[in-house]
Amino acid sequence: MLTWDRFKQFLDQGFLLQLVLAVYLGTAFMAFFSTVVDSAVMPALMKICFDGRHPDDIDTNVSGVNVKIGNIIVDAVKLIVGALFAYYFTLFTVGISGRN
Repeated sequence: MLTWDRFKQFLDQGFLLQLVLAVYLGTAFMAFFSTVVDSAVMPALMKICFDGRHPDDIDTNVSGVNVKIGNIIVDAVKLIVGALFAYYFTLFTVGISGRN
């Protein structure tokens, strides 16, 4: 259970600043990756795989429900690009700080 003393200790240790910084950087990186994927990666992928169609035009009907497959592909690519960046960024920063 979180008590007031533990919360004050959390604030005193500077973790709140780290949390705010992480949220801010995460939001900034999300905007950056969205722009890169929407304006560079997806047009190239759509040209190669789907004859240049817009992602909104790629859909299917499942039991009477229209499923936008193109939007799912766009979000999956954003997730993969973000995860790869996070992995290599963490590997790079931990690798640097772990050196003696």
